[in-house]
Amino acid sequence: MNDGVRALFAHKVPYNPRLTKIGDWERDSGFIAGEELIREGVTAIFAHNDMMALGVLDYCNVNGIEVGKDIRLIGFDNREISTVCRPRLSTVALPLFEIGQTATRVMLDILDGNGAPPAGAIVLDCAIIERESTTGVNGN
Repeated sequence: MNDGVRALFAHKVPYNPRLTKIGDWERDSGFIAGEELIREGVTAIFAHNDMMALGVLDYCNVNGIEVGKDIRLIGFDNREISTVCRPRLSTVALPLFEIGQTATRVMLDILDGNGAPPAGAIVLDCAIIERESTTGVNGN
């Protein structure tokens, strides 16, 4: 069982493996996965990156499905394109500066002999950027 599924179970969120689709990180695979998920009757989609989320948005636009009203959609990585599509895409922003800063600090400590590689994961906070593709969620 992967960490995502463990997190769902820990928070008593039901998990249906049929509602997990695999893509190739590109827009076309988001279109295909979006079609499959929407045919399953989902009301919200979390895409593993913004490009795949845009593919879902493309599918919805072609088929008269209003994102933000008929279905909620969120991507991951806060790419610039998420602000210029319509509706604007809700997304998760990666802490890119902090990732680079932390990686550099760890690497320099190792090279200087002042530390060993971290024994476990280094966790950095991400921010959820709410835009029109999740309108109506949490009272918006």
